[in-house]
Amino acid sequence: MAMRVPMFFKFLAGCLLLALILIVGGTLVVFKETKMTSRGNYLEKHFKRYRHYQAGLGKGVASTAEVLAGDSRLHDALTATKGPEGTPPAGPSLEQVATDMWMALSRPSSLRPELFAVIDRTKVRFAPKNSPLNTSSDLSTAPFVGQLLEGQRIVDQTLLLEDKAYQLAAIPIVGAGER
Repeated sequence: MAMRVPMFFKFLAGCLLLALILIVGGTLVVFKETKMTSRGNYLEKHFKRYRHYQAGLGKGVASTAEVLAGDSRLHDALTATKGPEGTPPAGPSLEQVATDMWMALSRPSSLRPELFAVIDRTKVRFAPKNSPLNTSSDLSTAPFVGQLLEGQRIVDQTLLLEDKAYQLAAIPIVGAGER
């Protein structure tokens, strides 16, 4: 006597088998088609382009700093000594000259640097208000100060100050006819 399987179970088995085939087959196709192929170091060309941009910007900032460092008014203000009996030196003060330079750099179409300072061998002589460097800043441990004291130009270096990175360009100020 043959055992009869009800139609319900035949349809149930057929539907479950079909569902299993579709799920397994779909999963295999999705895994095969969406495999990530290595694109290599795809950010390298963009990073190189950025580094070239940053180097160009650093050269531009250094050129501007060189023009400012060569200004005879700045040199005269830095080397000015008090007149007879404590009278103020002739010519504009260092603060006035440096403020004029800062204002020229801060125009909307200018460089607008976040960090600007006039530094001598011992301390910051001028820094605008809200500058991370101020006249009480201790620069004895700053590596760029030693380079400046040796007469080296600083172009496109990064300065980390108060947990913020700045692109640094610094030029030693020399007198007329000096190099």
